[in-house]
Amino acid sequence: MDTMEFRNTLKKENGFFIVHCKDKKLDTEDIIKNWGEELLAIMDDPECKYLILSLQDVALISSSALRYLILGHQKGAELKKPFGVCCINDDIMETIQMTCLDKFFNIGTDEDDIRKILIKVGEELEFELT
Repeated sequence: MDTMEFRNTLKKENGFFIVHCKDKKLDTEDIIKNWGEELLAIMDDPECKYLILSLQDVALISSSALRYLILGHQKGAELKKPFGVCCINDDIMETIQMTCLDKFFNIGTDEDDIRKILIKVGEELEFELT
């Protein structure tokens, strides 16, 4: 396992790239843009097979930041790299549910849970490709 430093903390484990957001609030344009662009760029790494975003330390997320989660999901689908989010606090989860994005995103309670979900999604993608 190796770790690289970005605005977020990136951990690589057997094709899983786990991004831990360091920001407590994703609510200003500069923070969101830097955070979101970094998140999307990580998916371009050929070693990345699955991308997990942990929001464990995030207390507030704006609609602009949610846009990057949508873009991450879409880019993951295009690249056949399942994207998932985990460790979401209750307030953020409520926002995600109110916007019906919980039906769109792969969401897990913790890293182990989202890994299982993404492996299943990956298996379904492989089935579709054959």
